[in-house]
Amino acid sequence: MRVEYGRCVSVLGAETELADKIRAMVVMVRRAVEGRAWTDFELLMEELARSGAEFEALEQEREAAFAALAGEDGEGGADFAKDVGFYALAARLPAEERQTLAGLYRGLKLAIFRVGIENSALMNYLNGVRGIVSDFISAAFPDRRGKLYTRRGGQIHADMRSMVLDRQF
Repeated sequence: MRVEYGRCVSVLGAETELADKIRAMVVMVRRAVEGRAWTDFELLMEELARSGAEFEALEQEREAAFAALAGEDGEGGADFAKDVGFYALAARLPAEERQTLAGLYRGLKLAIFRVGIENSALMNYLNGVRGIVSDFISAAFPDRRGKLYTRRGGQIHADMRSMVLDRQF
């Protein structure tokens, strides 16, 4: 087995595992928000930030590995790998290596797609809660008609992203 091919397999596997871990963390973040477990939420967000940075580093390593694999045959290199894409690069490999790499690459794409789905579910939940809170405030304080004011009396736009309620109604 060629060194660069083995490197590509290793990086794709590591990226897929990390994407699955990130998806699981996003699910836990959504559950922490739903359960108002703010301590868990903060810890999970810190872990997500670390995992995101790790994923970016793996992404750069994958690009470098693909460029090295493209240059291993003496053709192309980094420019070839960027310009033609993964499947054109894979097409140059022997059948067994091509199938293995293509399977790992599809697995990575699927894992990233799943992360996107979980992110969308979290954002939909947060947007729904924001809408409910906004509607409640408009109903509870109709004299404001959705307007908020500063301490000096100046009008500001209602930005619900930073609103925290510490009471139950």
